[in-house]
Amino acid sequence: MHGRLRASTLAELLVVMIVAGVVFMTVMDGAGLLGRHISLVSRTIADNGRAYESYRNLENIVALADSVVEHNGAVLIYREGKPDFRLVQGDSVLQVQAYGRVGWSWQPESTDTLLRNVARLRTCRASEFAGAVDTLHIDMATAGGDEITLSFVPVARTGEITADSISETEKDYAYE
Repeated sequence: MHGRLRASTLAELLVVMIVAGVVFMTVMDGAGLLGRHISLVSRTIADNGRAYESYRNLENIVALADSVVEHNGAVLIYREGKPDFRLVQGDSVLQVQAYGRVGWSWQPESTDTLLRNVARLRTCRASEFAGAVDTLHIDMATAGGDEITLSFVPVARTGEITADSISETEKDYAYE
């Protein structure tokens, strides 16, 4: 003989459905919150990656420069005696313009935005900052309202190192 199955009442079934619905809605809201948080973290990581890439690009541009000169509200980056890049600050962004030969003159070819939240762009000559030919200073506003200064210095061009130049430098030292 078959055993008897106990049936649920309509009220018990309704309570189970309501509890299941509340649990399902809570889980789905939590999943939505988690998705929004993951999206925010991903955007922050991407923004920081772009900022770091821009910093490294600017560092490379200035490091290979012969000189850094302020001119008409912009900063010109010279290589081999010719303007190679022009840095312009506008609306709290720093833009770089690459120069190229157009006819008989050097003119900007392309423009790219390097840094955001730029408060001020300035240069410093060797007499103001010991040890540097030219220095580029960029003052930036942080999210907390503070200001930080990024400084970039061209790599010194010292010429070729030879055995004679090393001997000349070391002759003043008292080696035994």
